[in-house]
Amino acid sequence: QSTMNKTPAANTINNCFIYCRKSSEDKEKQILSLNDQERICAELALDKGFEVLAVYKESKSAKRPDKRVNFKEMLARIKKGESKNILCWKRTHSTAHGKNRSETRPAVTYLVAT
Repeated sequence: QSTMNKTPAANTINNCFIYCRKSSEDKEKQILSLNDQERICAELALDKGFEVLAVYKESKSAKRPDKRVNFKEMLARIKKGESKNILCWKRTHSTAHGKNRSETRPAVTYLVAT
């Protein structure tokens, strides 16, 4: 599922795509819904001054990127030069005081399309 603006943006530095994904395999480890990921990434985009060109959402495993149709579509648009930025929800693992902890936060990924 994607929401797209078909007009290419002139300034690829100040625009972005939002990519939201939930694993289809590990549902108990998923913290945020796709809609919550989109809302938080959209807030970050506004805060950072990014124009959101499109929002891509998928419920797919990351093990097989070739099966993620929306991800591939977004990368094709990046290769065309429409943007160099992806906002996504990032789950990180850390060890604090000897305990394993999962943390989540929005992340800006800067890409250089070749």
